[in-house]
Amino acid sequence: MLTNGFFARLNIIDVGKRGKGQTPGSARDLSDEILDIAKWWADFHPGGGNFMELHPKPLRVPLTSEAESAITDLRLQTESEYDKADDAGDEVGRAAWSRTCEHAKKLALIYAVSENHLEPKITLDAVQWASELSLHQTRRQLYLASVYVAENPFLKECLKFMSKIAESKNRTVSRRDVMRTMKLKAAEFDQVVMTLVQQGEIEPTTIQTSARTTQGYTAVGA
Repeated sequence: MLTNGFFARLNIIDVGKRGKGQTPGSARDLSDEILDIAKWWADFHPGGGNFMELHPKPLRVPLTSEAESAITDLRLQTESEYDKADDAGDEVGRAAWSRTCEHAKKLALIYAVSENHLEPKITLDAVQWASELSLHQTRRQLYLASVYVAENPFLKECLKFMSKIAESKNRTVSRRDVMRTMKLKAAEFDQVVMTLVQQGEIEPTTIQTSARTTQGYTAVGA
């Protein structure tokens, strides 16, 4: 799913920790403005004619010259990222960057018709907002894929180890704490540690507490 185009077609909004929630209002209390706009969209039929459902004629929303230039700049930027992924043999990155500009265009269109449903126009503000969101989403999705997706069970344990370090204070964990999290046999755990040390991802360290000194690991470059 990461390389066949499915992942690249999604906009996954990573919201972090769940909030406390709030007391919901009633749908019966919607303003007349919201109801009027919703009815306008429900009745929106741009093509007309008896065969509109089979052969729709979509409304074309124009772009300002500044917006068109901004889209071109974004396309060049994402193509550069695509080329970097291609040179590195990164199929996931290549798939994700190939869709980023298209996502931005769709988001800019949503911005435009939300701003003015009667006479929509894609402006520079719309493209800038859409570009920032699309670039952030692509980078975030690629990061999450690198953290949570592995090619085999052993690499999955390596990712779990690195995730534990990333969540820790000063990017350092004690051997005892990370072993409790991973629930591996000592020999299997040591294989993970040896692999990450040889890859230059972590290095052994000594953690001094008020009670004693314990063995731990820290991320390289932390």
